[in-house]
Amino acid sequence: MTSRLLVAAGLCGVLNGLIVLLVISATGMDYRSPEQSQLLLLFVASFAFFVICRKFVLERTSDIVEGIINRVRIRISEKVRGSELIHFEQIGAAPIYTALAENTRTLSESANLIINSLSSTILVCLAMLYIALLSLPAFFLLATAISLGVLFYLHNVRGARPLLRNAAAQDHRFFEELGHLLYGFKELKVDAEKSHSLFEQDLKVVASEAEELRLRAARRISRITIFGETFFFGLMGVIIFVLPSFTSQQDSRVLVSVVAVLMFITSSVNAMVDAVPAVERANIAIERIEHLEGRLGPVPPFERVLEPVEFERLACVGMTFQYPEVQGRSAFQLGPIDLEVRKGEVIFIIGGNGSGKSTFLKLLCGLYPPSAGSLELNGVPVTRTTLQQYRSKFAIILQDFHLFSRLFHMRRFNRARINQLLAAFDLTTVTGVREDGVLENIQLSRGQQKRLALLVTDLEDRDVLIFDEWAADQDPDFRRYFYHELIGSLAARGKTVIAATHDDHFFHLADRVLKMSEGKLEPYEQHPRGERS
Repeated sequence: MTSRLLVAAGLCGVLNGLIVLLVISATGMDYRSPEQSQLLLLFVASFAFFVICRKFVLERTSDIVEGIINRVRIRISEKVRGSELIHFEQIGAAPIYTALAENTRTLSESANLIINSLSSTILVCLAMLYIALLSLPAFFLLATAISLGVLFYLHNVRGARPLLRNAAAQDHRFFEELGHLLYGFKELKVDAEKSHSLFEQDLKVVASEAEELRLRAARRISRITIFGETFFFGLMGVIIFVLPSFTSQQDSRVLVSVVAVLMFITSSVNAMVDAVPAVERANIAIERIEHLEGRLGPVPPFERVLEPVEFERLACVGMTFQYPEVQGRSAFQLGPIDLEVRKGEVIFIIGGNGSGKSTFLKLLCGLYPPSAGSLELNGVPVTRTTLQQYRSKFAIILQDFHLFSRLFHMRRFNRARINQLLAAFDLTTVTGVREDGVLENIQLSRGQQKRLALLVTDLEDRDVLIFDEWAADQDPDFRRYFYHELIGSLAARGKTVIAATHDDHFFHLADRVLKMSEGKLEPYEQHPRGERS
């Protein structure tokens, strides 16, 4: 497909050159002569073939480029899907959005300019060959001038390249600062000084630096553009006003044809000029996409789906975890932890903020890989081969949970059960579930979103449920419902519940209460033995 496109683009240039040659040849010829009629027929045929060829080039360029962009987006999305959480958190969402949106758009916009420049280059080469046949002095003058022009061109292109690359990096920083503005909107709204500082000292500064870099690059590119647009006009002036002094009168008449050729190919030269910045932008976009793909690593191999196993217990055996060091500073370390959790058990995890509760929960459900030690399922160590099988035992609602816009596996769920849970969680007046599983409304309060996430978790019917401060955004009635009724009903169904909580007046409802302190997990000695003891 690509070779056919290149051939067609080249053919467009040849046909374009033929049309120019026919027009010049017909100039001054008697329109009633047989030769004029032949030229007319040849012109019409060339024009028709040019239109067909041009249509093919434009359509195939769009097909190929959009296909490439789609494959890049799918490949990056697949790499993101297969990456580990700790790796994903280090990369962040901003570079991925930039690669999938801005960089791919740059490739799409640059493609037609680059393909057009190929046809234009062939036309210019054919025109130069024709000029050589008309006048060797004019040809050598043009060849010398073009060689000098190319050197000037390349010098400015090399100067613009790092500016464009740095501007792209500043754009990435700008979107990071914009993320603080968008996601920290509430905090900034109540703190005018913080809002002013973020806007004036961070966001505006980064935006101004990006603007300055782009302006400097634009100035260089404008020099390239102006040079390309005026270059041939200058050559025309030299050929018309200077070169005749060194040629005969007959040669001077030939120079008029040379100028006519130059006038015809001026637009093609401009197309070549416009393609140079497009090539630079495309190269930078490709570099950034390749850099992101390198950070994400290879596409993960297909994982064979293992037969589900009956859940009986899970265990942490000498398990430790340490975050990667940041700028040489030692990072938080969790463990070593030895813990066994049995089917149907209710365990509360308590501890201060920053003690490691959330990290432990991510480690326990297999989102983070242990730095040392291992996880076990039914007494068997979890390996890379069985990791997804182990993860499938969990349903999680972490503090930074995401609420999807539809229920997956809708056919597995019972409509009556969905309606029952909507009513129990007081959600029937604010949202619903369509027959195709789409949630009618997810623009809810934080507490309502958590209840909707809990509804989904209940429907998924996993063996182990992990809740990280689920009740923190609930009113007193739903908080009591969560601890007194919901957790008990889950345990009665054989579900294992592990919840991070600060609600000490509900501790008696747990089989065990464990305290996390500075990365160490120990039994909570003051656990009141109550209803589940």
